[in-house]
Amino acid sequence: MSIVFVLFAAVVVNGDFENGAGSDIPGWNLSKTAQKMWRIEPGAGLNGNRGLVWENSDPKLYAYPKQEVKLEFEKRYRIQAQITTKVVKEGAGSHGAGVFLEWYDSEGKCLGSCYPPRVRGTTDWANVENVMKVPLPENAARCYVGAFVHRGCTGYAAFDEITVTEYKVKPLGGLFSSVYRDVAVDGRVKFFSPFFVPTNSFNASNWNVSFKYRAADGSQKTLPAGSITPSFVSCEIDVAELAMGRQNIVCSAASADGKIKDEASLSFERASELPKRKVYVDAKRRVIVDGKPFFPLGLFSSVLRPPVVDAYSKGPFNCILPYHSPTEKQMDNCHAHGIKVIYALNKTYAGWRAAPKGVKTEADEIKWIEGRMKYAKSHPAMLAWYLADELAVSYVPRLAKRTAWLASVDPDHPTFACYNRIDQLREYLPSVDVFSTDIYPVPHKPLRECADMTAVTYNNLFGSRSMWQTPQIFSWGNTRTTLAKNSRFPTRNEMRSMCWQMIAGGANGIIGYCLHQIMDRYTGESIKSYWHDACAVFEDLKKFSPVFLSGGEEPKVLEAPRSLAVRTFREGSDIWVLVCNLEDAVTKAAFSVDVSAIGAEVVYGGGVSYSGKGEFKTDMLPYDVCLINLKEDR
Repeated sequence: MSIVFVLFAAVVVNGDFENGAGSDIPGWNLSKTAQKMWRIEPGAGLNGNRGLVWENSDPKLYAYPKQEVKLEFEKRYRIQAQITTKVVKEGAGSHGAGVFLEWYDSEGKCLGSCYPPRVRGTTDWANVENVMKVPLPENAARCYVGAFVHRGCTGYAAFDEITVTEYKVKPLGGLFSSVYRDVAVDGRVKFFSPFFVPTNSFNASNWNVSFKYRAADGSQKTLPAGSITPSFVSCEIDVAELAMGRQNIVCSAASADGKIKDEASLSFERASELPKRKVYVDAKRRVIVDGKPFFPLGLFSSVLRPPVVDAYSKGPFNCILPYHSPTEKQMDNCHAHGIKVIYALNKTYAGWRAAPKGVKTEADEIKWIEGRMKYAKSHPAMLAWYLADELAVSYVPRLAKRTAWLASVDPDHPTFACYNRIDQLREYLPSVDVFSTDIYPVPHKPLRECADMTAVTYNNLFGSRSMWQTPQIFSWGNTRTTLAKNSRFPTRNEMRSMCWQMIAGGANGIIGYCLHQIMDRYTGESIKSYWHDACAVFEDLKKFSPVFLSGGEEPKVLEAPRSLAVRTFREGSDIWVLVCNLEDAVTKAAFSVDVSAIGAEVVYGGGVSYSGKGEFKTDMLPYDVCLINLKEDR
């Protein structure tokens, strides 16, 4: 991925806190209240250097140091810091210790912010970082960087090496293909590169983009891009036109005068047969397990205790994602109950606040994973490696390196990650094989976000990656966030709508969050009616998963109103049309699909009728779902 970090030493003044003493902290603004809690202390920083210390025993006191920084318009920045804490006790809704970057207009209105993950409890030094989602807008008049420990907290925290650096992205964000792990035998393959150019002044005619490859006859060929947009550049090549074996495909982006602005390459292989793998992703973005299509239906979980696994296996689920790394015995138990395991490695990063004990270097990471791999990679319960849970984009180089290493030592299982920075997904493309985005709208946002954001996820991945989407199976009231206020658990109908919306948006699996809010983590007993509601929703998904796994060429949706999400499936002469009402109101509308059918049957839900010649009409209840089966007229 073509990303360069450029350092500006003068952006943050005294970010290493080597200047000053006590509450006299040059470069930083402290109120009188802040001076009671914040100080520079020798030996308190990283590696025994000076550090910024916060110490407080009064939960009513809250103040923090900050400084104004000079940033440039139309640029993105990364904020990074080292933080350690000792028994930071948190008040309701608090998040521990952290740093921030904020920008305001000339009237003092906050235009945006960038907050890395916070550090809680008692921790060793942890590196925290995040990248601005969008460039600094032109109406940003003042920018500030600061350190804080959330309101209501008591305890001790130390900060060091607070930096703000430019996050510079070259025009081409790497080169990728539409096939799993860049190996193909036949068919047509799309080669594409994320294109990072200003959208407000974009003109495709200002760019000459081409793709170079070694042809089947051994000659070098250059193919102009078939598409140039401010999001992606791409071309499509028949595999038969490529030379046998592995080669580097090169994408070049030049200005109109022919000057090369950037290049990206991809190692791609034309093979005589595909490698034999236990688990992989096919050309339809379906996960294939032991040679058969598999639609993941599962939940995130905090535990794998025997009573929990036993109760879970009685539901309609076929996999589980425990946040801890399961033991061999736990995987044996899951397999005995017919449950596949997505194995969590998402915390095994040196410097990460929750890294396993003893993981201090990259070599420690590898050693720790190899210890688990001895039983995990060949275990019949193994489905995929879980590498990241909402990690910042700055982790992408590390994630890409880990995915490449895992592919070399365990080619049988894909890597998987869940992200919440949907608008940055193009930058995450190198990180893993399979993606998820978590979308949790209840009750603060419109439910239609599940369809809308899943569609954005699909588009930002160029429609090229398998997506195991994560709907909300929890209440914000059980979280330590500001969203806890006025929160509630989703109703059964809302859970149903969210899951089907995600499938309509392109999902190839559903991994909901989370089991430990609907089932007692010790006994496996249902919490209120939540477990039964979730089971009812997933039972429907299980029933129709053969439809979702159809392998035929889907008919195109020609026209559909914004109030609906529509997706089609095909297997032989059978065609299915999935329709979701995205509105909290009865929706009467019409849409069309490029299909000629002789009959139609509603097999799930209702409110949709087929009037012939590919035309459909809806009279759907709020958030309703309908699945129609048609027989193609051949």
